[in-house]
Amino acid sequence: MAREVMEEAGYRIKNVKLLSRVFPSPGGLSERVYIFYAEVAGRQNAGGGLASEHEDIRVMEMPVSKVYAMLKKGQIEDAKTMIGLLQAEKLIRRKSRGHARTQKRRRPISGNGKKRRA
Repeated sequence: MAREVMEEAGYRIKNVKLLSRVFPSPGGLSERVYIFYAEVAGRQNAGGGLASEHEDIRVMEMPVSKVYAMLKKGQIEDAKTMIGLLQAEKLIRRKSRGHARTQKRRRPISGNGKKRRA
């Protein structure tokens, strides 16, 4: 998957997580779509796909806040994109709550290396 992201979007990714598996048209097709979350580790190239595979992919970048505003306004109609964004939002919230809990548990260390009571 990392290679596909690199070829098509131009990004290196890390911390890949499967968010969901969905049937876009159950009863009509047996196609299954896998939706992943990944963090950007850096930009490698402009993306756009491989010329040898005759891919013509346009990479659009926008702030995350704008994407979620578009979702709330009903401007995103693709079901797999909607599912992916909602699942990613849930994951990000969970991660930030876990980070906040970890921060609260840490106790300051005094100058002599002993933990102070909180």
